[in-house]
Amino acid sequence: MTGYKNSFSFHRVLAFTIFFIVILFNHSLASASQSVIKGKVTDAETRFPLPFASVGIADTSLGTTTSSGGEFQLAGEFAKDAVLVVSYTGYDRVEIPIQDLDPSEEIIIALTPSFFNLEEVVVTGTRTYRTLKEVPVLTRVISARDIQQNDVVNFRELLELELPGLEFTRMGGLSAINMQGMGGNYILFLIDGERMTGEIRNNVDYNRINMENIERIEVVKGAASTLYGSSAVGGVVNIITKTANRPLQVNLHSRMGGMGENHHGINLGGKHKQWTTHTALSYRNTQSYELQNTSYLERRLEDGTVLTDDVLRITHVDGSLNRTLDQRIQYRPQPGMLAEVKLGYFDNERFNAGMEGERRRDFYKDYNGTARFSWDINTRNRIEASYHYDNYSKYDYFVRLGTRESNYTSILHNPRVMHNARLGQRHELTTGLEYLSEALTTFMFTDDDFRTTDSYVVFLQDDFKVREGFNIISGLRYDHHSAFGGHLSPKLSAMFKTGSMTYRGGYAAGYRSPNTRELYTDWDHRGMFRLVGNAGLIPETSHNFNLSAEYWHEKVNASVVGYFNQVNNKIQNVWNMQQDTAFHRNIDQAKIWGADVNFTWRLADNLSLRTAYAYVNDMSEEEGRNLSATRPHSLVLRGEYRFRLQSTSNTLSLGMRALSGLTIYNYHNPTEQYLSVDYPGYQTWRASLSSRLPYGLTATATVDNIFGYTASVVTFNSSISPGRLFYFGLSWDIDRLMPLIF
Repeated sequence: MTGYKNSFSFHRVLAFTIFFIVILFNHSLASASQSVIKGKVTDAETRFPLPFASVGIADTSLGTTTSSGGEFQLAGEFAKDAVLVVSYTGYDRVEIPIQDLDPSEEIIIALTPSFFNLEEVVVTGTRTYRTLKEVPVLTRVISARDIQQNDVVNFRELLELELPGLEFTRMGGLSAINMQGMGGNYILFLIDGERMTGEIRNNVDYNRINMENIERIEVVKGAASTLYGSSAVGGVVNIITKTANRPLQVNLHSRMGGMGENHHGINLGGKHKQWTTHTALSYRNTQSYELQNTSYLERRLEDGTVLTDDVLRITHVDGSLNRTLDQRIQYRPQPGMLAEVKLGYFDNERFNAGMEGERRRDFYKDYNGTARFSWDINTRNRIEASYHYDNYSKYDYFVRLGTRESNYTSILHNPRVMHNARLGQRHELTTGLEYLSEALTTFMFTDDDFRTTDSYVVFLQDDFKVREGFNIISGLRYDHHSAFGGHLSPKLSAMFKTGSMTYRGGYAAGYRSPNTRELYTDWDHRGMFRLVGNAGLIPETSHNFNLSAEYWHEKVNASVVGYFNQVNNKIQNVWNMQQDTAFHRNIDQAKIWGADVNFTWRLADNLSLRTAYAYVNDMSEEEGRNLSATRPHSLVLRGEYRFRLQSTSNTLSLGMRALSGLTIYNYHNPTEQYLSVDYPGYQTWRASLSSRLPYGLTATATVDNIFGYTASVVTFNSSISPGRLFYFGLSWDIDRLMPLIF
């Protein structure tokens, strides 16, 4: 009887358990259902499909990517409150509640091009991948769309149109950058995170950069020596190039316009299984031209005497013919692992203006290569190893003889290994080892020997998440230079977010060792003057402080940045009393402070306004007189209006760039007085129309310098525009035809 009762009790328990499971199962069926969502992701403006867009369910691992035609299919059990999330680089993220979808119909999800780019992933400021709104170091991003809307093929012109406080002046016919009072010696230019060599007169060769191969440009102003070492005292400009994200990408582009400029190129890429390849080829030709002064440059002595030229001078602006070829191959043997090889070639023939160009021209050539391997070992550890090589040369090209003689060669070797580790929930530690070897021979040396410097580097950075919305980044770098020994560069920065406000602030130490030209130059310029190096120079150091506040909302993004930069032992050219020889010397210090104000406003879905203002106070004074050539005020402005006209999507862009005037003092030896020169301010306007047509075609038309401004006196820092210019361009994404054909 007892056994019977136990058996009966067991069956009752079993029946109750089954009944309970059935109840739970029915309840789960009521709250989740097995279904399939089918759809297509397109560009809201052009209706073109967006391949490899990310589609998934929020807060789950359920997700997929769209096909080359933009289609997707997502199957699974979706809770009633599930949210479908669709994202694509360069576009605003879209979230749609599942309950709003009809599973019986294919849905069309149209993404709008991102205006604020706050979800853009950037890497330059911290050497780690962060979205723009989450990066603790304020970073300015210039997107591929910005480049297209500006309709420029000249890298210098793009930076001037986008960044106030930046100006390119002319030095010996070559471009020289000035960003927040800092010259080319203090601004580090990178391509995909790797240094560019080829500094002639302290600037890289900006013609090397193929504008049609740029995915985005990341600009970090202020000292970044802790992560990037010497030459990053004033900031870093990192140019991120394109890679293929579709099975086939083919783009042909051509642009022609004022002063005989023409630019043609092709971008060809593909993605198949683990392999990705991308090739970019560019050809650009610009003509030389002359600018005739219509006024005399006046120089005033302190006693009131005015000195002027005897004749109205003519300025020759050189033309050029350059070609670039960039090749990138990527291989992903398994998820989280990437092997990459990049190769590049560039040459440029500079058409020296005037009679000299008929006999001799300058010819520049560069070839470079990068091998990189990265591995996401697990969710907490990532390693990256790379080796970068860059070889840049300059030649005298004797036109009638058809021969070239090398007079400048710069070679760079730069292997590096980095490890990124997540330590618990709060710390992200980045450590790295780096070796940098730079060799240079130049016509400015008394012999043809290479001068070589080597640096051994170790750096580390800790990103500490104090709590949600509050990050502190600390870092330290140790450089051991072959000529100047060891140096430590610390940094500390913080970001605090509350509501729609983000506050950033920090301190960064800068470090720049004298380059080989400053150490060993001994060059006589045709008996006119002489430049002499100084082997006794010591490294420059700097202290950079910055503080910023940023507000972002659905329609408004605004920021204010204040900074102070003190450079100690600054290296500067100092002329002798006869003004015929310039020596490199360490001066005590230079102080630069200023502020940037940025404001972006989306007035309507199809109408937007961007404006930015910069104030720079460069305290380079001698006996109370300003010796700096930095303009104190600058402003950039751009408005965009997007509209559809039948089957075309159009963007009308109007931009303005304004620079204030300034007065520069120099010592005049014959009278033993200071003389002053007033350089006027000016502004230029630019309008562009971009039309995205059917079948993958995009047409552009641009009017540059709308009001035809020309400088009455052409100087090193004046506009060199010959007047109003017109440009027309056509770009064809041939692969966009594939969904229509197949």
